[in-house]
Amino acid sequence: MNYDINGTPQQNEDYFNSRYRRVSDDANSERDGIIIPQGETSGRIYIVANPDALEETNEEVTITLKPYNFDDKPNSFSSNTNTNYQVDADKKTRQVTIIDNGAYQEKALFLDKFDRPIDTNNPLYVDANGQATIKVKLAGLFSSNNGNVTVTVSGKEINFNNTNWDRAQTITLDGLCCRKGD
Repeated sequence: MNYDINGTPQQNEDYFNSRYRRVSDDANSERDGIIIPQGETSGRIYIVANPDALEETNEEVTITLKPYNFDDKPNSFSSNTNTNYQVDADKKTRQVTIIDNGAYQEKALFLDKFDRPIDTNNPLYVDANGQATIKVKLAGLFSSNNGNVTVTVSGKEINFNNTNWDRAQTITLDGLCCRKGD
């Protein structure tokens, strides 16, 4: 199901939303939409506010469902008669309000191999060779330096930018001592 999304907030800057793409490694083939499996009669469109360092007033986006045939070429118009589904004209448009929660923090997150935060309840595991593998990602897109951030962990640099800040990068730390109980 495709939809149009409009409003004052900027997509991928102020919020992220449900998107899909055909089988492709081309990021430009992504479309605003969701895939509803055959036999299902409903689906969910997710709008997630991006935590940033800007304190903002409430912003609204309008979502309008539109007819679409998945087999049509991208950006082509599907008529109401050439579509994989029907859209009820009285229920096709909804507004969503994005509210700034003020919880943004510019920080790095350190995760174990299962993507759990490393903390006092989940300490860093160091193997018998004095090595530990960790994942590092940012808690949010940094507002300074156009989002370019370098995190240094035990002399190893990890670079983040506005396109990869939300993806964990794995590093192995060497020469660590000692495991708990050693």
